[in-house]
Amino acid sequence: MILISYISKILDSIGINYYHSDDKRYKCTCIRVSSSKDLYTFITNSLNLFKNGYEYDYDTRMGIISGFTDAEGSVQKNNILLTQKDKHTLSLLKNLCNKNNIKTDDIYEHGRVHRMRISTEIK
Repeated sequence: MILISYISKILDSIGINYYHSDDKRYKCTCIRVSSSKDLYTFITNSLNLFKNGYEYDYDTRMGIISGFTDAEGSVQKNNILLTQKDKHTLSLLKNLCNKNNIKTDDIYEHGRVHRMRISTEIK
């Protein structure tokens, strides 16, 4: 419950509307954002600050990574697969992952989009 409170405070502070829902399959509480587009815009703006040399602390980087993977990722073969039209956005996210010692594969093209896999073995 501490993590849910922490994430709720973060979403409140950036003005993102959300709600809690119980997931009976996994016996957990989920936080769902009302507008994925608003969250995506916030995360993209945060990535642009990173690109311009702004240094985030570990927790902030993890928040950006987890928010982006929630909005743009899917789980495949024990990895998180991110798909994005803009290769540069994935490059910025890869840099954030590297700073937090999260293993990623190289970014590759798949049709008209770019993809990157993130390891689910996060320490």
